[in-house]
Amino acid sequence: MTNKKESKYQSRIIIGFALVLIGVMGIIISVKTPADGTEGMSKSTVTETKMSAEIQYPLDINTATVEELMTIDGIGEKKAELIVMYREEIGAYTSLEQLKNIKGIDDATVKALSGYLKV
Repeated sequence: MTNKKESKYQSRIIIGFALVLIGVMGIIISVKTPADGTEGMSKSTVTETKMSAEIQYPLDINTATVEELMTIDGIGEKKAELIVMYREEIGAYTSLEQLKNIKGIDDATVKALSGYLKV
């Protein structure tokens, strides 16, 4: 008889432990799963997605930040930094054509960026 009671007791302990474990896992999953539709995205992708959703194009090339410039396809961190550094060097852009003075930016790049940037 004692064996049956021990068995029931052990079963209840195991079931209780399982329920606690399921509850904890539910909390972990709800904490780690974003509610904004960004599930499965890397942190930088989430930031870029949220940022680009808030940015209105075309950006003013004379006020755009490195982070804002990086939301444009084809502009990485280095190129964005060069655009801002050149702006600081010349005072202000007077035309998008001045971008060609930056290493790595040619006519085709300026044309591609013209829909995203303005003076």
